[in-house]
Amino acid sequence: MVRVAEYVVIRDGTFSIRIPGQEEHFEFSVPPEIVRPSADNALNHRRPLLTYMVDPSANADVTLTVEINDQRIVRWTYKGGVGRMHQEVLSHEQLRVGENSIQFRIDAIEGSHFQNVQISDVVIWFQKEVPV
Repeated sequence: MVRVAEYVVIRDGTFSIRIPGQEEHFEFSVPPEIVRPSADNALNHRRPLLTYMVDPSANADVTLTVEINDQRIVRWTYKGGVGRMHQEVLSHEQLRVGENSIQFRIDAIEGSHFQNVQISDVVIWFQKEVPV
């Protein structure tokens, strides 16, 4: 067996969140060959990654919360006007073999002139074992 990098594109196109408190949900699947902790793979090695693009409107001051399988992954505050990539290292326990769900929620900071936040290019990266 060899280990290879694999990924799942959850969302390639852009989606917008326009209302504070609004949530967007997506489903994705992880194959059974995903590398899990073992004697030769300590918990801090070969962990999955979540990447996505965030582009808040010019005057936005918002907090984005991302959850996978109802577990908070990241809560980050963004000030508007500049799109940026975000990458988060996941634990092995945050992904299940089979069906998973991811949720994005925006909360506006008081006084923010929030118009929208655009999110795109949502990808989960992981390693899997394949036969030689």
